[in-house]
Amino acid sequence: MNIIQPSYVFFLTADAVFRVETSGTFPSVGPEVFSRLPGQPLSTALSAAFAQLPRNAAVLLLDAEAWCQTLELPESQLKGLSPEALSALISFEAEAFSGLSSQAARHAYTLAPARNGLVACRIMQVSDEDIRNMAEASRRAHLRLVGISHPAFLLEVDSSAATVPDVSEGTMSAWVERWREHRAKGPPLPFIPAPAAPESPRRPVFIGAAAFLLAVGICWAVQEVGAFRLRGKEAALADLMALQAQADRFHQQAQAIRAETGQWLQQEAIEIKQKEQMDAARKALGFLLHALADSCPDGVMLRGIRAHGPFGLEVEGWSSNPRDTDAFFVALGEQVVPHGWSVLPGSVAARHVLANGGPWHFTCTLQPVPEEDSP
Repeated sequence: MNIIQPSYVFFLTADAVFRVETSGTFPSVGPEVFSRLPGQPLSTALSAAFAQLPRNAAVLLLDAEAWCQTLELPESQLKGLSPEALSALISFEAEAFSGLSSQAARHAYTLAPARNGLVACRIMQVSDEDIRNMAEASRRAHLRLVGISHPAFLLEVDSSAATVPDVSEGTMSAWVERWREHRAKGPPLPFIPAPAAPESPRRPVFIGAAAFLLAVGICWAVQEVGAFRLRGKEAALADLMALQAQADRFHQQAQAIRAETGQWLQQEAIEIKQKEQMDAARKALGFLLHALADSCPDGVMLRGIRAHGPFGLEVEGWSSNPRDTDAFFVALGEQVVPHGWSVLPGSVAARHVLANGGPWHFTCTLQPVPEEDSP
């Protein structure tokens, strides 16, 4: 993915907005400070900071007021996950600390190398409403919003530091230097991409225009037919053929416009359907992760979650005795079956390490039930 390099970086705090120009010799001038009044909406402060910038300039917002924290996650829990499943799991883990629902917020994160079986994950979350407000302020100023990030991503991920150092006018020169070093040496900064600009509704106005042209042509034809009686038969026949040819052209133009409009409407319906399917898949993954967590008894440890077929998930784990495995299958079924999913137990194998023959390795599969078969 090609990442647009911003021409301006903005550090957002509760008291001020700091604007730093990053194009040309970096930085070309010191940070410009735009103070925020107590209770002043962020969009109002951004409008002042965006003023007089070049049209279509690329901007990146580093929001120090956004929720950001470093969490420690077991390395075994993250292994084997696809990028989508890993992102959903991290969002689910952060939800309990941020208080922001993963369905009404977006997130960005970075991972540190594993140490002692744990992975330090620095994650930020921003509500959808705040993201829309920031994007709307940039559109009103005719700027391109690259995305929204956090100053903490400019620091090394350290699980022992749960808070972010002070971001203020007194420390701004240090933050600007960190940004310069990160841009020169570090990997791309994690950020929440800007939402797509709302599309204006497509209106099939061409059909009305074609109808108007046809009406004008018909009126003109009627007038010409009345004049035929004053002309000779040969001239009248030639005029009639010309009128017929013109009417045929009008008809062909109207058909072409109708066909083009139909294609637009069909494409728009396909785009809406794809968006609905993506939203449903994202919600289903979050629901299944919640269900797995709620259904897991003390004697069961989940070891992995993998994709199974186009829509299913395969769950792998260990249990201290077969009764715990059966209890897990039953509890999981009670969670997911009412919502259109089935639990298909797979293999259960004893390893004969413990005195009771355990531990037991098990697998099961979660599959969506077709609508005609769902209860």
